[in-house]
Amino acid sequence: MRPNAIGIAWWYLRISGLLVIALVGGHLFVMHYANAPSSTTSSFVLVRWSASFWRDFDWALLLLALTHGLLGMRNVVADTVPSRIGRRVSEGILAILAAAFLAIGTISIVDVTHGLQTRGILSDAFWIVPTLDALLGALAVVTYLAIAAIIVVFLTRAVLKLPIGWWQLHGQWAWALHRATGIGIFFFLLVHVLDLALLPLAPNLYDATVASYANPFLMPMEIALVCAVIYHGLNGIRLWILEFFEKETSDAAIGTFACVLVVTLVLVLPSIFVLVHGG
Repeated sequence: MRPNAIGIAWWYLRISGLLVIALVGGHLFVMHYANAPSSTTSSFVLVRWSASFWRDFDWALLLLALTHGLLGMRNVVADTVPSRIGRRVSEGILAILAAAFLAIGTISIVDVTHGLQTRGILSDAFWIVPTLDALLGALAVVTYLAIAAIIVVFLTRAVLKLPIGWWQLHGQWAWALHRATGIGIFFFLLVHVLDLALLPLAPNLYDATVASYANPFLMPMEIALVCAVIYHGLNGIRLWILEFFEKETSDAAIGTFACVLVVTLVLVLPSIFVLVHGG
């Protein structure tokens, strides 16, 4: 029997998700817990990627994160774009983006293994730094507005003693947070790959963009990013449990969702300390 494309995508999302959780845990520890993001300069990356283990580790993470994110974004498109032609065009753009950024990331990793020069062919293109800073700033603004909107809705309903909404907290809200965090992580990943592309092309500019992570305006976004990654991963595990052991765990949906939120907040605290003191 010919495999069903939807079924294959469903399984790939879950299997790649578990693998990404394992890999991103190591990446987060190195980049957000053991070190402040602003300290991960070109010299830091060169030392790290001098070991083949870390090169393979980061490339596998890039491959799985991009393909996992591509399928996740495809689901977003399927749910939000009513036109069949619009869906096909959007899916094509997503596929091209994923392939292009995978190529960029792969070339960056391979080139860095040959060593970094003091200057690269784009070292004098100083406009790149404010451009990437603007992209990060735009992501930060969108993140802050989304968080502010959620807070306003909850506070308004609490003051007026209204229900949270049409959605059940342990169901649709968990799904909405999962999707929102997934979208945010995907677009941050694209910007991050552009950062990495500067390593062989302009290491001085890479260092300048990394230094931007110490910008107080971007710090809350970095905290939100760590929260998003941890929540998305933990909730993905939660979904595995609920899907494969539905009868035994259907009554535990509220408790597991609350547990995911609490564990996410607890795990993000050390990274906040490192970010603030390292920045």
